[in-house]
Amino acid sequence: MTPRHSRAVRVFDFVTGYPLLVVAWIAGLSGFLAAVPALPPALRAVLMLLFILGGPGSAVLAWSRRPLPPSFVLAAVPVTGLALWIVLVTASVSIPWWQPRPLLSTVAFLTISIAQFAARHRVPGTEGVS
Repeated sequence: MTPRHSRAVRVFDFVTGYPLLVVAWIAGLSGFLAAVPALPPALRAVLMLLFILGGPGSAVLAWSRRPLPPSFVLAAVPVTGLALWIVLVTASVSIPWWQPRPLLSTVAFLTISIAQFAARHRVPGTEGVS
């Protein structure tokens, strides 16, 4: 029989063991919330900034098979997210399709999906951050 707190202990171990995946999930949820038009614009701006700086970059870097130094991760996550958004916005403006809410929702969904897929296919001993 397992103790009642075993699930909480497993969640804590996962959060401390895979911080990039947790950041990707939280940022992905903030991206979904930023696409909700009923929220105040200032709150949506903060949520979108959190998503852009934390979401896509942490989902991409979570696939690293080698432990990464924390200083590199702190620098690479926002830069990767900004680079992705620059490419997406440039592409959507270049073609006559500028729809910010569907674009934001799609990227938020992809961020959460990539993080979930990376969490299910982890190789033991590859935490992503040393």
